[in-house]
Amino acid sequence: MTQQQLQDALNVPLPAEAIKPHPSKSYLSTINAIFVTERFNQVFGVGRWGTTSDVIEAADKMIVLRVHFWAYSPVEGGDMIKLESYGGNDNPDRGDAYKGAMTDAVTKIGSFLGIGADVWKNKAPTASQNRPQRTNARRPNTSQGQGGTSASGDKSWLNLTDKDGNITDRGQKILDGVRLGEYTVDQIKAKYRVNNRDFELLAAQ
Repeated sequence: MTQQQLQDALNVPLPAEAIKPHPSKSYLSTINAIFVTERFNQVFGVGRWGTTSDVIEAADKMIVLRVHFWAYSPVEGGDMIKLESYGGNDNPDRGDAYKGAMTDAVTKIGSFLGIGADVWKNKAPTASQNRPQRTNARRPNTSQGQGGTSASGDKSWLNLTDKDGNITDRGQKILDGVRLGEYTVDQIKAKYRVNNRDFELLAAQ
């Protein structure tokens, strides 16, 4: 492989499903980190790249990691590739916060290599094109099953938002879990009753 071939392989546009609207900043898009690691595996090879990390900050509300990336260059005679970046996350679950900080840093490192370049250049679909429209319409009332069990008594309503249509802390954690690939929409639907509005929020992750 030549240096140009390496660059071309890294810069192949990501599939549309890799690009999602930011969960809290409607004017931004995010890249699902699993597509970045998949590109690392495709270009460098499984077991031929990796990361280490240092904890920079572990305050009550924020985890910050400095992540070191290394990869064996597939270019004949090429040097070892080494990069580093910082990632942060304020998830109240400390384990998820560390994972989120690592994901944040790895996605940034991918951008250094040109992965998802179309997103950074604003040439990929924008968040507004992918995000379902949010309204402040009230959720279904208790007669429709909100907050309790379903008519059959086997499932409770998911309720990602409050009565004013704002995403709750629990709802944000669930949405982040779907975005990070910790569980799927189908797994959530198997456990909860999901109304149309919650389904749109889940599908946008």
